[in-house]
Order: sequence, then structure tokens, then C-alpha cells
Amino acid sequence: MISRRKIILYFGLAGILPATLFTFQKIYAGEVTQFDLPFFIRVAINLCMSCIITALVSASVIYSIQVLDRYFPWEKGIWKRIITEFFYTNMVSVISILIIYNLIFFAGLSKFEYNEHIVKGIVISIFLNLFLTTFYEGIRLFNNWKHSLIEAERLEKENIASKFEALKNQVNPHFLFNSLNTLSSLIYSDTAKAELFIDEFASIYRYVLDNRDRLLVSLKEEIDFINSFVYLLKIRFGEGLKFNLRIDGEKLKHCLPTLSLQLLVENALKHNVVTKDKPLEVSISTEEDCVLVKNNLQYREKDSLNTGIGLENLKERYKLLSKLKPSFEIENDYYIAKLPLIQPE
Repeated sequence: MISRRKIILYFGLAGILPATLFTFQKIYAGEVTQFDLPFFIRVAINLCMSCIITALVSASVIYSIQVLDRYFPWEKGIWKRIITEFFYTNMVSVISILIIYNLIFFAGLSKFEYNEHIVKGIVISIFLNLFLTTFYEGIRLFNNWKHSLIEAERLEKENIASKFEALKNQVNPHFLFNSLNTLSSLIYSDTAKAELFIDEFASIYRYVLDNRDRLLVSLKEEIDFINSFVYLLKIRFGEGLKFNLRIDGEKLKHCLPTLSLQLLVENALKHNVVTKDKPLEVSISTEEDCVLVKNNLQYREKDSLNTGIGLENLKERYKLLSKLKPSFEIENDYYIAKLPLIQPE
């Protein structure tokens, strides 16, 4: 924002303009016929005095606006403030310019000349005040508007981040709970696999912790994570889980919400039978600007295809991050989740 001192300086320098025009008007009217040194001295003095007068009046008006901000802010009423500011600043402007005129110009003038200068001074002060007040308040309004936009954007980002963190916190405990259940079942059935599971689980959960504050991760990072995650699932389910991955290398730099693929794979396991006789087939592939997570349907008993909190969570995360929307549908006994890829910033 332009400081008050700069505005006073700018308006002081702008005071050169009327003094210059007045000088040229005298020259054009023939009132000045001799351009000697005394003439240029008088012109220089007039220009300096014009700058000083304009700067002093500008300062008195600006600081009177500061007084109004303290004792009669805009919040008390726009029209009341406008009317109050108009009369108050004009009063200050007129009084300031009259004091200056009396101190500098009026000594030795006749009553007629004195009154003539008084009228000119009042007219000048009113026009100067109107222009200065409009200019100054316009700058303040623009800067306040710009500041409010920046502040609104900052608050919106903070709100998105907090909402996103809350949504992620709904997923991570679920992931931890399922992993510990898997480990618990392995400890007594296969200790070697249990040890391997612990090592892989530690590296996977490190990924979860390292990316907990990120809204988006690249498709490559998600694929690397899901490969490790599926490896752990195969330790538990063996031939009951078949996994297929077909990813276009050109799409690896695009982004997805953190842990979105893991959520969909877990969702498939939750609602479907996973056995050696009835293997669950899960595939992840790219199609145009989307990632498709597809699995065959073989519902558990007393279980329906309920999206539950997981898919609603994913929809909300997309809503916070972009205008793109994921879709979930059933086609030819397959459940297909389509996640739009988000362009990296």
C-alpha cells in the first residue's frame, strides 16, 4: 500500500501544475513582458509555495481521515461516514488553506483583494479535498479488497488442509487395524511370513507417515506403494488374490489423492470373497486421464456393495482438491472405480 508520506509528497509535487498553468496564462495574456532574473525567481518561489501549500493541505486532509477511522469508522454506516468525511475533511481543508494564505499572502492586501483570495482559497481547497479524499480512499479500498482476497484464500487453504487431514485420519486407522489383524493371524500359522510381513509393513507405514501431510502424490509413488501393499496381502491370501497392473509410463507424473489406490483395494477385499477356489481378481490400469481399479464381484454372505465411509471419503477428497469427480459403477459383474488423474502444479 502507498504510504501516507508518499501520497503527501505526490500531491505536493502535483501542486506545481496549477502554478505553472497560472504562470503561462499570465504570459499568454501579456501581463509578463520581460523574462529577467527576478521573473524566474518569482516563478520558482510560486512553484515552491504551491508545492508546500498542496502538501500541507494534503497532510491535513489525510490525517483528518485517520482521526475519522478511529472515532467514526466505516462499520458505523457507509453513508454516515461518507457525509461526515465530506464535511469534516472540507472543513479541515478550508481552515488549513486559510491559515496558510493568511500567514503568507494577505499582508498589505486591500479588503477587496483579501476577499477575492479568500474565495479562491476556499474553492481550491474544496476541489483539492474532493480529489485527494477520493484518491486516498480509493487506494485504501483497493488494498483492503486485495488483502481480503489474499486472507480469504489463505483461510480457504487452511480449511482444505484441515478437512483433508480429518479425511485421511479416517483411513489410516483402518489401514493399521487391518494390517495388525493380518499379522496376528500369521504369527501362529507361519512365523517366517510374519517376520517378512513386519519388515514390509514397517516400510509401508513409513510411506503413510512420510506422506500424511501431502494432499497429492504422484501416480508413480502410489503404484510403488500399492505393489508393496499387495505383496503383504498375497502373504495373507496366497492364491486367493490375483493382481494385475497395466500403467502407461507417460501418466506416472500425474497425481492422485494420497492412499487412494490402497483404499480401493481394501474396499474390494472387504466386500468380496477371497479364497483359493474363488480368487479375487484386482487390476489397476490407466485409461486416457484416469486410473481404473477393477475387481470381479463375488459378494460375501449378508454383504451388499455398500460404498460406506471409504468411497465417500475419496469423493470428498477429490472435491477439496479439484473439480474432477471419481466414478464408481458395476459393469458385467465387475466393480470399476475410475479415478481422474490430477495435473501436477
